[in-house]
Order: sequence, then C-alpha cells, then structure tokens
Amino acid sequence: MGFFISRDKLTNLKSYKYQSEDHSILSNAILKPYWRQFSKIFPVWMAPNVVTLLGLSFIIINVLATLYYDPSLTEQTPSWTYFSYAIGLFLYQTFDACDGLHARRTGQSGPLGELFDHCIDSINTTLSMLPFISTAKIGFGKLLILVQFTVLGNFYLSTWEEFHTHKLYLSEFCGPVEGIFILITSYIIVGIWGPDLMWHKVVFQNDVVRIESIHLWFTFSFFAVFYNIIAASKNVKQYYKEQELVKDGQSDSTGTGCQRKAELESQKELDIAIKGLLPFLFYFISVIVLITVNENFINLPLVLSIGLTMAFVVGRIIVAHLTNQDFPMINFPMLVPSIQLVYYLISTHYLKRDTTSTIINLVWFGLGLTLGIHAMFINEIIYEFTDYLDVYALTIKHPHAKVV
Repeated sequence: MGFFISRDKLTNLKSYKYQSEDHSILSNAILKPYWRQFSKIFPVWMAPNVVTLLGLSFIIINVLATLYYDPSLTEQTPSWTYFSYAIGLFLYQTFDACDGLHARRTGQSGPLGELFDHCIDSINTTLSMLPFISTAKIGFGKLLILVQFTVLGNFYLSTWEEFHTHKLYLSEFCGPVEGIFILITSYIIVGIWGPDLMWHKVVFQNDVVRIESIHLWFTFSFFAVFYNIIAASKNVKQYYKEQELVKDGQSDSTGTGCQRKAELESQKELDIAIKGLLPFLFYFISVIVLITVNENFINLPLVLSIGLTMAFVVGRIIVAHLTNQDFPMINFPMLVPSIQLVYYLISTHYLKRDTTSTIINLVWFGLGLTLGIHAMFINEIIYEFTDYLDVYALTIKHPHAKVV
C-alpha cells in the first residue's frame, strides 16, 4: 500500500473509460483532421507517453531561451526567439493532441496515459507562462502572480469539473485550443513588430490613468475565469441531476415532481462539490499575503514552486478521479507559503536576520520541498499504476494489446 493510493483502490482502474466533449470551433473545423494525419508519423513501437514528453521538450527549450536572453523577464529579445516560442507552443499543442490518437492506434489507451497527460499539462501551464511574461515585459512582480493565478485557476477548475462529471469538457472557445492559438499569434506579431505594439499600446491616457492593451488582456482573463467557474458549475450540476433521474428510473421523465427532486439533489451535490475550489482559493490568498509582506519573494524559485504545488494537487485530483477516491481537500505543499511567511516574520522581526538572505533561503527551500514531494508522488503513482495494469510507462510492454 502506497502513501497516495491504497492497493484496494487500484481495482477501480479496471472500470476506467475516457470521456470527452469537444465543442471547440477551431479544433473541430481545422485541427482534428491535421492531428489525425500528423499522429501517423510516430512509429507504432513508440509509447504514447514518450510523445507527451517530446511535446513538453519544446516548452522547455522555449523556457531555456527565455531565461538565457531575458532572465529578468523585462527585456526585448531577438526577433527569432518570438517565432521560436510560437513554433514550440504549436508543436506542444500538436504532440499533446496526438498522444491520445497514437495511444488508440497502438492499443495503449488507459488511465496511465490520462494521468501522464494531465501531469505534463500541469507542469507546462507554469513553464509556458514564462516566455509570455518575457514577451509582455511584465517581469517578476505582482502582475506575474496574477497571470499565474488565472492560468492555474482555469486548469484547476477544468480538473475539478472532470473529477465530478467524469468527462473532459472543451467549450466553443477554450484555452487548450483557441487560447493557445491567440498566444501563438501574439508571438508572431511581436516577432514582426515588437512587444510594445502588441502589449503596451496606449488605449486611454489622462493625468491620472494610463490604460495599455495588456490591461485589457488582464480584464478579459479575469472575466474568463469567472465565466469558466459558472460554466463548470453548471456542467457539474447537470451531471448530478442526470444521475439522480437515472437513479430514480426517471431518465426520460419530464414530470414536475421528478424534475424538482432532481434539481434539489443536484444543488446539494453542487454545494458539496464547490468546496473543492476552496483549497485553491486559500492557497493563492496565502501567496498574495506572502508577496504583499515583501514583494522580493517574487522570483523564479517561487513561481516554479507554485507551479509544482498545483501540478501535485491536480495530479492527486486525477488519481482520485481514476480510482474513485474522495476529492483531495488537504495537500501539504499548499501550506508552504504560510510556512515561509511565518518563518520570515520570526527570522527578520525577532531573530533580526538579514532580510535578503532569508528570502533567498526560503524560496529555494520551498522549491526543493515542492519538487521533492511532487517527484515522490509521480514515482509512486507511476509504479503503482504500471505494476497493477502490467504496462510500462515509456515503452510498450504488450504491443497492440487492449489496455484498460
């Protein structure tokens, strides 16, 4: 029995069935035919998870280029880097879409693949943000944390929705498709005309207020988060309503009494499900308090530790979804900012230690701790899944076998 999953829960993997509902306009009109053809370039002996990892490698190359040319994330870089970001992001999206197609082609579809895909996506969410921060010349400040809050919030919300509905929903305009293409287009525009035209064009200005195009983007992003909360909540409630009608044997009934009962029960289930959003909210409140006390906490180690924390949490939610466990409300890495804050206050106010060295030590401590916990989680889950399902993670053990 492992720390993150008990052996008896692994039996639920046998009932795994991937479900999705894709309403993306761009995906259905253009990209799916392209993805189906592109997926054929991968040899049948290649494991689908290797395709997923190869996709992540393009993002890592983008991040390394960003940190090399613009470590402060505030400077304009050579034009070719922006085109590189666009190509890397496009290839990541392509490989991410093709890993599932390749899995079905080789008979390797299963819960390990979904877990692997979500874990890579959760890491990518923070990594792919860094080239954008550099392109928009935002730098290590509070705006960076707000950007991270919006992108991680949407990813957490999508995973929360999938946990309850057992289905991945992609709306007509969704981040993984249309959102990525907007970002790709922005990189191309910046590569041609520079970042100021795209992100710092003055929209309105007077003696008091200066509004640039990037502020409009932030406004749109926050509205998108709230819209996604409403849409995801609606999907969760509808799922529980349908389940209640099926349970009562009234799936086809339009009777007022049955509908009213199902409505009340689904609302109760939604009220319980909504509590699963609170850990994310409380976590980011703790981060905001930390950086408000001292903005020097905002640096690369903190940003990466936030990303690793959310990757760990999302991974636990997916594991709970795949193995029919309760929603993971308590996750130790989410306490790291609070621990850092308490130690910082004690160290600087009572022990009179140097503020700068204390912050440096604390952010690297946070990064090391979250990285270690996430690595331990990934190691255990992959071992437990592969051992129980009798598969390999990065090679194909049973060619063309119908793996659950």
